[in-house]
Amino acid sequence: MKFEDLLSRIRDRGYELELGNSISFEIGGEKFVVKADAIAKANGKRLILVKREEYARPLTPLERRTVAIARLFGVLGFAILTNEVEVVILDVQTGERIDFDELPDANNANVSVELDFDEERERRIIAAIGSIRCPCCEDKCTI
Repeated sequence: MKFEDLLSRIRDRGYELELGNSISFEIGGEKFVVKADAIAKANGKRLILVKREEYARPLTPLERRTVAIARLFGVLGFAILTNEVEVVILDVQTGERIDFDELPDANNANVSVELDFDEERERRIIAAIGSIRCPCCEDKCTI
């Protein structure tokens, strides 16, 4: 599914979208910048993170990293990961996959649970998994 089509489906469910947010942090003297391609909000709460990866890049190895990114952005509900070929939707609390149909509409989104997680641990997960890139083309995979 194309990224724009995915955003359209989220908007159709009544969510407002924030686009292009980023956060940065340091681990071991190295600076990391993490981008959220989109964050869907309802009732003033961040409920869905949308992360776009390179076209056709395998998503399974990136699932835990995406959950960590969602947690650092304060997203309480779900994380969506796409490579424009497939879409993976994850529960931010459990890391488990769900179907798109299980995402609540903005009017029915009743996520009142605060996440309890180790921020430093999530940053380390992002740093470790995020640094694994294809060495053939210097972080711009064309495969």
